[in-house]
Amino acid sequence: MVSEYTPDYKIINKDSGADITAKLREFIVKITIKESSASANDTLSISIDAAGIDVFPISGTKIECHLGYKETGLINFGVYKVDTKSVSGPPEIITVICGASDFNALYKSQKSRHWDDKTLGDILRTVAASNGLELVIDDDLAAIQIKYMVQKQESDMNFVARLATEYAANGTIKAGHIYFKKGNGVYKTVNRSKLGLINYHLQWIDKPKYDYVVATWQDINSSTSNEEIYDGEGFSLEYSGSVARVQEISQSQYEARKNAKAFWHKLEKLKLSGSMMMKGDPTIVSGLGFKLSEFGDTFDGRVVEVKNTTHTWQRNGYTTNAVLSTGD
Repeated sequence: MVSEYTPDYKIINKDSGADITAKLREFIVKITIKESSASANDTLSISIDAAGIDVFPISGTKIECHLGYKETGLINFGVYKVDTKSVSGPPEIITVICGASDFNALYKSQKSRHWDDKTLGDILRTVAASNGLELVIDDDLAAIQIKYMVQKQESDMNFVARLATEYAANGTIKAGHIYFKKGNGVYKTVNRSKLGLINYHLQWIDKPKYDYVVATWQDINSSTSNEEIYDGEGFSLEYSGSVARVQEISQSQYEARKNAKAFWHKLEKLKLSGSMMMKGDPTIVSGLGFKLSEFGDTFDGRVVEVKNTTHTWQRNGYTTNAVLSTGD
């Protein structure tokens, strides 16, 4: 972000529909948004001068927070529910903690249902609609044909996470949407000299290399065990070389092949992790991929995923801290 841009925010009382930014502006000293791929763990913290406590929404109120710059616009970081308040001083500052809203049903409600001969997009659209959410999904993921899929005594949040693992995707639920994207499929090139870095740390460890992944499956009508052997490009009848085995026993050939591909995807990744503190950028959120540039031969050209971020607005500026990783 260009240094002369002016950091800004907007806060809306979702229960009343009122924009309460102007009413709070003279009292707010700090806004912190912590967001991650585990959407229900997202939190919004707002620190205000104690004199403003009477104008701040009461506990249980839903508020929507936007961050960004006056010159380039603000980005909606979602809806949060006012939970707890604490006080510290001197000077006396009230910190209001707000948790991500509307995730209780997604986590606690256990559902059982199944789909026959549907696409992955069809299944996720059903889940989204049943929770009043909209689906945003990559076209090639949406088109995947699934012969049979079951959700048995499982919350929708866990079900979406399971599908993301099985199809090597990023599945998150934020700001009224289910986002289902290919792993590292959406990325921005990060140039060390242009990012506005304040500080950073990167490290990598090579994972063991395997020639094959083997997944075992057993038909419910037979006691015979079968193996699906995957080499990264296709399935083989036999193998010779190093092997990694999927621990879970699958119930069908289709499921075994799907699990083998997902496990291969995990093993192929280089374990690269780190963090970056930079001038505030509201477009950097969990699930985004960074294609590294100008960080040296070891890192340049690699795509690393943003696992979680902390966006901090204060009266003297706006910063973003991103935690990065390619492994699980």
